[in-house]
Amino acid sequence: MRIVRIKEFYIPAFVLAFIFCGAIVGENVSISLVVSALGSQVLSKLYLVNGILLCGLPILFFQKIDRIDRGKLLSRQLLVISGVLLLLLVGMMIVTHYNHPLKNYVLLLLYPFSYLTKTILFLTFWTLANDIFPTGEAKKVFPLIAAWGMAGGLSGACIARIIVNVFTIESVVVLWTVSFLVAWYFAEKIRIRFQDRLRFREDLPVKNSDILSDANDVITIRIVRLIAILYFVVFVGIFSIDFLFWNISHKVFTTSETLVSFQFGFYLFHALAAIAGLWFALPPLIRKFGFTRLFYCLPVTLLAGAIVLFPFVLGGTLQILFTTFVIIQFLRYVIFENTFSPIYQMFFAAIEMEKRGRAKTLLEGIVKPAAIISSGVLLIILGNNAILILILLSICSIISISIIFFLRKTYSRTLIPEVMTTIEPTQIIATVSHYESRKLEQLIREYSNADEPDMRIFAVRLLANGDSISALERMIRMFTKEGDARVKEAIARSLHQFFWIQTREFIEKLLEDPNPRIRANALLSLNKMNCGWKRNLKDNVHNLLFDKHLRVQVEAARFLWNYGDQSDIDSVMIFHKSLTGSQWVDRRAAGVYLAGELKVEGWEEYLINMLSTQSQQVFKKTVEVIMQSSINELQIDCLRKIDLLAKEYVEIAGVIIEKNGHKLWDVLITFLPECKNRKLIFEIIRCLRIFTDSIRAEGRNVKISDFISSIIYAWVHKELEVVYRECFVRMNIGVDTACNTLCSMLDMALREKHLRLCLWAVNAMVLLDKKDMFIWRYTDIDIREQQQRLDLIEILESTSNDKIGELILPLLKNESWAILGKSGRNEYHFESSAGNEHLELFLRSDDDWAVLCTMRTMVYYNEVFERNISKELLVMHKKNANKHIATAARDLIDKSTNEDRLRSDAFILLEKVLFFKKTQLFKNVSAEKLMKLAEISQYAVFEKDTTVSVQGEVSEHLYLVKNGSLRVIKSYGDIKTEISEIKVGETYGEIGLFTQSPRSASAVTSDSCEVFIIKRGAFKKLLLEVPEIAYNMLETMSERLRKNADDIIELHRRVDD
Repeated sequence: MRIVRIKEFYIPAFVLAFIFCGAIVGENVSISLVVSALGSQVLSKLYLVNGILLCGLPILFFQKIDRIDRGKLLSRQLLVISGVLLLLLVGMMIVTHYNHPLKNYVLLLLYPFSYLTKTILFLTFWTLANDIFPTGEAKKVFPLIAAWGMAGGLSGACIARIIVNVFTIESVVVLWTVSFLVAWYFAEKIRIRFQDRLRFREDLPVKNSDILSDANDVITIRIVRLIAILYFVVFVGIFSIDFLFWNISHKVFTTSETLVSFQFGFYLFHALAAIAGLWFALPPLIRKFGFTRLFYCLPVTLLAGAIVLFPFVLGGTLQILFTTFVIIQFLRYVIFENTFSPIYQMFFAAIEMEKRGRAKTLLEGIVKPAAIISSGVLLIILGNNAILILILLSICSIISISIIFFLRKTYSRTLIPEVMTTIEPTQIIATVSHYESRKLEQLIREYSNADEPDMRIFAVRLLANGDSISALERMIRMFTKEGDARVKEAIARSLHQFFWIQTREFIEKLLEDPNPRIRANALLSLNKMNCGWKRNLKDNVHNLLFDKHLRVQVEAARFLWNYGDQSDIDSVMIFHKSLTGSQWVDRRAAGVYLAGELKVEGWEEYLINMLSTQSQQVFKKTVEVIMQSSINELQIDCLRKIDLLAKEYVEIAGVIIEKNGHKLWDVLITFLPECKNRKLIFEIIRCLRIFTDSIRAEGRNVKISDFISSIIYAWVHKELEVVYRECFVRMNIGVDTACNTLCSMLDMALREKHLRLCLWAVNAMVLLDKKDMFIWRYTDIDIREQQQRLDLIEILESTSNDKIGELILPLLKNESWAILGKSGRNEYHFESSAGNEHLELFLRSDDDWAVLCTMRTMVYYNEVFERNISKELLVMHKKNANKHIATAARDLIDKSTNEDRLRSDAFILLEKVLFFKKTQLFKNVSAEKLMKLAEISQYAVFEKDTTVSVQGEVSEHLYLVKNGSLRVIKSYGDIKTEISEIKVGETYGEIGLFTQSPRSASAVTSDSCEVFIIKRGAFKKLLLEVPEIAYNMLETMSERLRKNADDIIELHRRVDD
């Protein structure tokens, strides 16, 4: 499979190729001519000149590079440099024609000019490339773009070699100029092709600052400081080894012709090796080790080279020394081009785009000149003493290795989202309530008179937190004039902090209100109060024990249990028994709640027994009551009971545990060693992970004992073994094209399952982290999002040295089944017989979606009756609690042909889910959750030119196009305008699902069209269960709004033109 679409990187690749071509032509030919004419000693002086020239970069770029279109900047640079080259060409032709002594000075000018222009163009190009490609794409395309650049440089060197041998030196300058002009042409193409990714920064305020303040703006960033130090040290080492290499080469090749020939051959071979490495070796190395680890290769190579050269410099012959040096220098060039130059650019993804250009200018215009000047000074001081130069090289290499260690840690931390202090809603109310009286009064007045009921409810909560007589009187006035029932209910629920006699009168009034919710909330406030006069309301409340509304009855029972006489208590007991013995689920759930409040004799045992109920509503209420109690033993007994239940009940318990917060931390930690239910362990680990955020927000450290850590680690390792066994079996089924096609549904199910396991394993890693490396919040990284998963991969590659991180990385990278299967075999030592389990292994899975996809795959493989184990498992699945799996199993056994089996209702539903997974709206929703959506969706076919929905009608349906397309037509009187087209996989009508407003346009089929129709009521209910759908809908609607805005801007532009 192609790594990226060719259109995404070929234009930038061509730009770099021709820039590289011109730069290599200019630099290598000019340096050869200079060394041949004036000797290698002049190089140290030219290094100083180069450094001085590069110091001018900040003056040119700091004020503008982050505030202009960098595509336009690159185009202008190429045009200006081409013009200067033409002027140099004219000057060279004149001095050559007249044999003027200025010829040597022109040669001296060529090399600094070539070096300066190369640096400027590379700086601008790679900054532009960072703008175009985010980190995930950069890891794929940067090596390929760099390979194209090297290929361009190699082509330029070959062409220049031919031109120099056949024509004059002026011809080389012509080639140089032509290369840059072609690069300019493709740079203009970049501006057109990537105009949606390029950001104009002219809107940033221009500060009255000098170069030092601009430099300080970026040097305060830690990663920039580390890159700057590394950049300086590495280039001092490179310039040192290059100087020594050229010095020895000049001794071996005494004539300019032989030196130029050697230089060309050397460049030819190392360029070919570098291109091959960039294209074939670097991408898989990045996937396997992470690009930050590869950064070590260059300094390690330099250090090893220095160590190897020492004995030959001390006692070897010139020829042996030169041969060894050629090999080392060859490796240095190849490794530099493969593991330093392109990878170094990737680090800039961690720097804000608004500072990225200045950061690179700082390196190229300040740090690099400093390295050049320092190298020149050091080499002048050291002279031709090879031993001292090698010592300098060794020191630079050791320092570089140390810096890279800290750079990798810093880079990984920049990828970790910053932990922001979060404030709970109750804290917001408390904070606002402490505002000064005038400011608080202004807020309350504004909110209480707002049109939105939610704002008025917020005003009620502010007043309730004030607990003053004036606040109570204001709430009473609000209740009197309020027309919205929700606001009235909020007022009735917020009276527990007011103890004045006016409160009693108001509550007596509320207890007679016709709205049962208001009566129940008033009783709730009364039960929470701690005052003496509420006992006098016993008679009022006694009558409410026989209210028609269940919640009113329950709250009345709570009150009478605490403040009634013996007859009232007896009545409450009779009422409670009627609830617990009722056949109605809601009454039994109310009985559970009341048992937790009354705490009658044996209430703990009763609650534990109720955990065995078949009703999920009663089970949920039971777990809520137990988890809200403060009795740890009861909570642990509850977990022991849940440990024996099915996963549907465990999921409900997990949600309740999460809502109760980190007060359950000690209970979960205590129970974890004895937990056996796999799903419950998942939920416990997830909740503990979420609780760490709350604990850290309070300024406390998360502490887990070594014993608990070992248990968590063992469970993770065991689960990963199951995953890798599945990968091993899947590898043995076959990884060729035919097998991948047959197993495509199973593969999707397995990938989704493994990704969920990776999320759980990452949660465990956060709990096991004792170095505070993984300090992001639970909601900060969603590994279902590709970019966030790529960020997590880089974090783990840079920081994780434990076994869990190593095992989940291949799964996160979505490696092939062959790679995953081999990794699992090497890690867990699977026997070859384990691969013979075939599809029955997946039939045993506890993942319903994977089981269903396996059954579908069995039909493709004709394995329904060929393997006895498979048949036995299908018979077992006929009694599966999941109705779709049971249906599929019955159809596979009872039906005789594959055609009939494929028409199973379960497989038709499966096809729906597979289609939904491919759409933008549902791409991140798990397949198991999409099964619910598939159940409520209806399939329909419309003929060509059929009006599916009419402008002006109330929106009640969401349409998802399966085949064909819909034209969205807006009518203005008799004028009809087609405003958009809804294609396969796109939706129509999602905004109306929320607003129920009339359709703003009609939808008409372009041809025969197949759609899935989802009704508003069922869809809104599903949104509450699957919030990921709502998030994806926001993304879809935001994209449409952005597109509409772009269309409006384009329309205005055309009108203005």
